[in-house]
Amino acid sequence: MSTFPQIVDRSANYASVYFRDQPGIKGYRIRVAKTLDEAYGPLNGVGVTGTTAIFDVPAPGGFFRSRSIRDRGWGILGESTRGQTRAMFDLDEHRVGAEALVPPDRDVAFVRVQVATDATGGFPLGFPGGAFPGTLVSQGPIIVLQNPGWFSTPRPAVSLSGTAPNIATAVAGAIPPADSMHLKVPAYGDSLVFINHSATDPIFLSMGPGIPFMQIDPLGQFSHTSGQKDSLLIAANGANPTFSALISTVAGAR
Repeated sequence: MSTFPQIVDRSANYASVYFRDQPGIKGYRIRVAKTLDEAYGPLNGVGVTGTTAIFDVPAPGGFFRSRSIRDRGWGILGESTRGQTRAMFDLDEHRVGAEALVPPDRDVAFVRVQVATDATGGFPLGFPGGAFPGTLVSQGPIIVLQNPGWFSTPRPAVSLSGTAPNIATAVAGAIPPADSMHLKVPAYGDSLVFINHSATDPIFLSMGPGIPFMQIDPLGQFSHTSGQKDSLLIAANGANPTFSALISTVAGAR
């Protein structure tokens, strides 16, 4: 189930996101990481720590405000939220006890979401400590949660580096397999520079689910100047080449 939050607002010590309510989803677990590789986790040769859970929110129609947001009197909604599950949080608040794993508020964060497909045990979900009630499915795409001040320019860019997962079924021209590294930028993608740092192994790159891979040859660089979607899917076959990317974005709702 490919679930990710829509980012409503991001400012100092404040992030506001929402999910469009979907049948069968009873709750969301929000997870974060400091780097792209950490967000992908120890799978297919990437081999690093995975995401850290920071809070849960029930669905449909749930509303979560972290303690520091409530203490400041922030997050009182005046607009309609029908058909939405909302969450407002401060990353710095969630660094207590997990400081080495949760990014500070001043930095870009990498967010993934798990969903619960039944509500056995009731809500609230009780993180930290209690188990998530119901069945948790695998984590959704990695979404870049921009740092404060991101949209102080009309076309902000994000620089990224990571490790392509080694997946035997990843080949040029094929649809990306389920374990591909799936990255989403926080607004519409506009232009892209992608560099394969391996001298021996290609990387396969797709612009979205259901779109075939293209091949980035060893030490190859790919540039695209207009018309990008908000997703990248990345994989390799037989090795774990590293890559860098520079993605410029344009403000706007998805």
